[in-house]
Amino acid sequence: MAKTKDEQMDLLVKKFDKVYGEKPTKLKIRFFDESPLLVKNVRYNQSGIVCYCIEGQTVGKEKVKNLWKDKECLPSCEYASAKDGQKPSCIQEGTLKFLLPEISLDRVWLMKVRGITIINKLSNYIETQKVLGNSIKGDFYMYLTKEKQTRKSDGKTFTNYTIDILKLDDDNTDNKATGITSSQEQKTTIKNEKEPVKTESKKETKKSKKHEEKQKVVDISSKEDEKFEPLKEGEYDFDKCYAFYSLEPITIKNKDGKELQYSLGNFCDMKDNNVSAIIRDDLAKELEQCDLGTILTLDMIERLEKNWVTDFKFVQKCIKKVAA
Repeated sequence: MAKTKDEQMDLLVKKFDKVYGEKPTKLKIRFFDESPLLVKNVRYNQSGIVCYCIEGQTVGKEKVKNLWKDKECLPSCEYASAKDGQKPSCIQEGTLKFLLPEISLDRVWLMKVRGITIINKLSNYIETQKVLGNSIKGDFYMYLTKEKQTRKSDGKTFTNYTIDILKLDDDNTDNKATGITSSQEQKTTIKNEKEPVKTESKKETKKSKKHEEKQKVVDISSKEDEKFEPLKEGEYDFDKCYAFYSLEPITIKNKDGKELQYSLGNFCDMKDNNVSAIIRDDLAKELEQCDLGTILTLDMIERLEKNWVTDFKFVQKCIKKVAA
C-alpha cells in the first residue's frame, strides 16, 4: 500500500493505485543512489520515535521533553534486550529509497522494512554488488508475493511477504534474484516524500558531458587515484592494517558453473595471521606495482566461503624497483 504525508501529493498515491492497484505484486523501481538502504536501531512509543541510532554509529539521538539529545548506543542498553520472552523495545528498521518511473521522476519513495532477515538480505545484496564492482544505480523489478511459513521455535504459522529484486535487463532470465522476505506483522509500506530529484534535459546532459570531458583534460590537479595516496598517522585503525606479500590469479565458478577470473591478494595481519581475500581490479593493478613492506587497511566481508575486499586504503606503499 502507498501513503503520503503531504496532502498535495495525494494525486501521486491515486496514480500509484491506478497503475499498480492497492495490492501490487510487481513494481518497477529505480535506484538513484549507491547506498539506497539506511538501517537504524529505533524505539517507538505512543507519540512516535523516541530514540534512534544509525547502523555503524555509536552515538544516537533520544527525545527528552521534546528535545533531541545525544545518547550513546550500546548493546547493553536496557531497551535492546528482550525481557520475559518478549521482543526488545529497540528494533532494527530499514528504509529503502527509490524512484517509481511509471509514477513520477521527481519524487523519492520510501519503503519501510523491519525484521533481520529482510534487512540483512538487502544489505548483503548491495554490498555484494559493490564487491563485484557493479553499480547499484539503475532500474529493477520488485516482486511482492505472500508466503506462509512456520516458525521453528514455537510452531506458529504466519504469512510473510517475499520480495525479489531483479535488474530490469535481467528480467525473465535464469539469474538469481535477492529472495528477500518480510513478515506480515511488520508491514511493508511505501511512502512518498517531498524530496525533489534534479532532472536534466538532453541538451543540458550533452553540455555537462562535454564540460566534464574538458575538465578532465584541462584540470591536471584533479586526482582520480586519491584513494591510493597513503593515509596519515591518526587516520587509520591499527587493528585493520595488513601487510601485503603476494598477488595471484584465482578462478571462481558462479551458480551456473561459469568460470570467472579474479585476483587473490595474500596478506598478513598485525598478529602475524595469514589472510587471503579476493580484490577488485583497480586494487589488483595497484598492488602489482607494490613490493613487500606495503601496508594497507582492508574492509572485508565473507561471501561464497571466501573473503572479499569492499574497501581499502594504503598506510605505507612500497613500489617495486624496476631495473633500467
